[in-house]
Amino acid sequence: MSPKTRHVSHHPLAPTARHQCLRNQDLLQEILSRFGGAGNSTHLTSTRRALYSAALTSKLFSECAVKLLWRRLSHILPLLRLLPTFRLEGEVYILPGLATEEEWSVVHRYAAYVRDIEFSGDGVGNRASLDPSVYVLLAMRGRPLFPNLRRLTLSNKDYIAEMLLCLSSSIKSLTLESVSDIWAETFLDRLVSEGAQLSYLSLGNYHRSHPLLSKFIAFQTLRVVELRGMDEGIMAAHLAEVGSLPALQSFATDMLGWDGIEFTSVARQGFFQTLTELKINATPARLYRNVPDFLSAVSSREMRSLSIGTSMGQRWEATTHSAAVFSAIMRCIGTRWATTLRHLDIIRIAGSPDDLAPLEDVTGLQNVSLKRVLHEPLNDARILSVIRAWINLRTLEIDGPGAEADVAFLRCLAEHCPALRTLRVVYTTAPPPPLDATAPTPPHLLEELWFLPPGRRDTWNRTKITRLAQYFDHFFPDLVTIRGEGHLWWEEVEQLVFEYQDRWRTNSQKLK
Repeated sequence: MSPKTRHVSHHPLAPTARHQCLRNQDLLQEILSRFGGAGNSTHLTSTRRALYSAALTSKLFSECAVKLLWRRLSHILPLLRLLPTFRLEGEVYILPGLATEEEWSVVHRYAAYVRDIEFSGDGVGNRASLDPSVYVLLAMRGRPLFPNLRRLTLSNKDYIAEMLLCLSSSIKSLTLESVSDIWAETFLDRLVSEGAQLSYLSLGNYHRSHPLLSKFIAFQTLRVVELRGMDEGIMAAHLAEVGSLPALQSFATDMLGWDGIEFTSVARQGFFQTLTELKINATPARLYRNVPDFLSAVSSREMRSLSIGTSMGQRWEATTHSAAVFSAIMRCIGTRWATTLRHLDIIRIAGSPDDLAPLEDVTGLQNVSLKRVLHEPLNDARILSVIRAWINLRTLEIDGPGAEADVAFLRCLAEHCPALRTLRVVYTTAPPPPLDATAPTPPHLLEELWFLPPGRRDTWNRTKITRLAQYFDHFFPDLVTIRGEGHLWWEEVEQLVFEYQDRWRTNSQKLK
């Protein structure tokens, strides 16, 4: 008897999943984009190999994979290697003779796929240089080398010539760091003349901030502006021009060069009215001098994300200056952004639990990170009172000396923060009491528990491991991850929680 053959319908209205993928270019690119994430050089090499393998599977896969392979470059060398006569002599790449139009058409075809170029010290161009005649030949083409380029990053002064070749009206995102002021001004002027409509601009490490600020104001389409390392004194009038950009939504700064700014005059005129995201990472002295007045001057009533902090000054955390800044931030949130704020990140600005009171009215918070802010136990009644109001909270991170969680804190989260999915805290070294399993607790869908070391000696034993696992399983029956820094005992807690979960599932199936 001949084996039965299963026939698969190829009716156009009922294609197989494979045919659906092969026939849908958008779906193919979505699948292949999973291979193309940025990362270290080893990861990037492996993903490009995966894309190359995918490109060999079929003609349709090939087209999508090739587009993604060319989407991101760190130098223009890969493109020039498409020219047959382009070669390396010693340590210099040359292009002897004139390439034919047919050969140039291949270059332009693949250049049209490029969306992102990042010139940095790690690029392939570090190992060799281009002969000046190559730049001349490229410039003589009389057309943008990358007509569909969207993102351009330059953080190394060795790529000025390449940068000039890449400038075009298609660019939406521009990052310039550690390049001479005159070249940065030249790039901005060139983009203005090209008619570029920038939506993102990041400038870092410049001495003459006034000309740069005056030039980028021409990009009225800017939605995100980041200014860091602007040495020369910035005046209130310059900030007013930045804040008056009609489409501006996000502003980031380290407040360098802000010394002596008076915000009173600009506050009356309207200042950053459209802002929805603010990021400030400055020295303690600049935070104290500028943050309270700057926040008071910001006119936006739609702030959704606020990140303020410093990466230095451990001793500054406990000073009255730090407390004054923290109090000013909380008051501003409570009076102006209570109904709009969704994300709050405070770093190394210590305050009292009393200062948290305005956050009781910010019920829409979804992500909160307080790093080295609180120094009281998290079961403090003032802290719990605020947390009970965060019914929409999805991620919570609190660390700092003395800011330790315990069973009471976890119970508060389980009862009042139903949307919470990720928690990162320091857990107290005190042994937990026995679990009262009869106490009613609503089922909670927390997925990830991350514990930071408490900063002092922690004693572990089998009783502590068992009780912690019982509490975690009781409060958060859907946990998928428990991690703890400093002790391997957390792995045993996680394993025990998973055993409890398996037991509950088995018993539930038996009852059905």
